Amino acid sequence: MATTTRNATSDPGRVSFLEELYQGRFRWDLVRDFPVQESADAAAGDKLTEELTALVQERIDPDDVDARAALPDGFLDELGRRGYFALQADPALGGHALSHYNTFRMVSAAAAHCTPVALSLAIENALGAGAFL
Repeated sequence: MATTTRNATSDPGRVSFLEELYQGRFRWDLVRDFPVQESADAAAGDKLTEELTALVQERIDPDDVDARAALPDGFLDELGRRGYFALQADPALGGHALSHYNTFRMVSAAAAHCTPVALSLAIENALGAGAFL
């Protein structure tokens, strides 16, 4: 008898926390510690994360963004010019060659101030042209 799953995209031959949860079983033995970023990688992302934080705090009023349902004119272009929509791409292609962890830190830094900015970064870096470079 073949093993089936409730999730059409999961692998029935591999045990995973999420698949077990779908089956109604909470498996502590499958939960892993959250990874710790290596110090050299953290240092590589610190400056860029600080620059983004300063830019967002300087240019974005989150209450105004909510009220107008729009980011300020030219802000998305600014993010693009700075290579923030290609965070993991090679610098020769206009990116920053950041790790997944540092890319997450950038999105998290934006989210701490303004969710639409964070969503713009996350979507472009996951599905936009920069993700395919």
